[in-house]
Amino acid sequence: MVVRVLMSPGPRISNPFISVLIENLDGDIEVREFTWRRAFLSSYDLLHVHWPDALLLAPTPSRRALKILELRMLIAWNKVRRIRHVWTVHNLDPHERGGRARAAALRVWARSCDLRVFLSEAAQVDTDSASSVVIKHGDYAKVAAENASNPSEVVPGRMLAFGLLRPYKGIGSLISATQGAAVGIEPFALRVVGRPQPESYGEELRAQASGHPNIEFSYGRLSDAELVCEIQQSEFVVLSYKRIYNSGAAILALTLGRPIICATSATMLELQQEVGPEWVYCLEGELTTSSLMGAVSELRARTRSQYPIFQDRDWRLIGGAYSEQYKSLKSKS
Repeated sequence: MVVRVLMSPGPRISNPFISVLIENLDGDIEVREFTWRRAFLSSYDLLHVHWPDALLLAPTPSRRALKILELRMLIAWNKVRRIRHVWTVHNLDPHERGGRARAAALRVWARSCDLRVFLSEAAQVDTDSASSVVIKHGDYAKVAAENASNPSEVVPGRMLAFGLLRPYKGIGSLISATQGAAVGIEPFALRVVGRPQPESYGEELRAQASGHPNIEFSYGRLSDAELVCEIQQSEFVVLSYKRIYNSGAAILALTLGRPIICATSATMLELQQEVGPEWVYCLEGELTTSSLMGAVSELRARTRSQYPIFQDRDWRLIGGAYSEQYKSLKSKS
């Protein structure tokens, strides 16, 4: 049974979650990149969206209003054509506010879904009339193998914050916590790498750090090889945002053998139970100098193997599970 899937985002995106997933789908699953033209005019069996709020991004209010209208029209058109909708729920809610019209359109999208795929048991929530399954976030073994650098290059005491740097991620709180640590007593430094969004946020962070000797920045888009090198040179990776739902950054850091410090959430506690507290330290309460240094001390005291042992994160199994769901949905059309 050939299943034609229109996916957003599709094969051209640099996000390894998408590319590795597509590589591991069954041979009779045909994936095409989402465009609005293809969505309305081409023939396909399933529309699979990973980040529905990304479909509504536009530089001006009028363009954003048009995107909202397009999404509503597409949902109605696909209902007529009996095209099934799949949503991999990377985030339950958008990280930034976008107005009532956008929120309403995303609720309509959620109700239109024939299947929601959650990335952990803890992330699964009531799904109205839609059916749901749990298919875990895969590891990044392939990315690590293709881009690994010398693991002996660890910089003692370096904490790393990486990725798309946005205000909701709490980098400012992490900087404040680092600034409160006494300089020179023990290895303890923060490195922030990635692309600020908006760019002005990056300048705000630099100004906040105000030349602190233990805080450094490297802004810009990183290649996979550069990101792997940054992670391998760090002693710990810190996820400083308060509301962690799912985190590909956590899986990437752990795949590369770096323990993580994060806020307590149901999904992070589930991950901690999977790989062990020596790999995932969940902070209780606010991120402060005391809590951050306590986490570092605790992780340094805990014995760990070179890499954590994941459960059910092999991409071959994950690709097979998605393929099975696709075929099941098509058979119901």
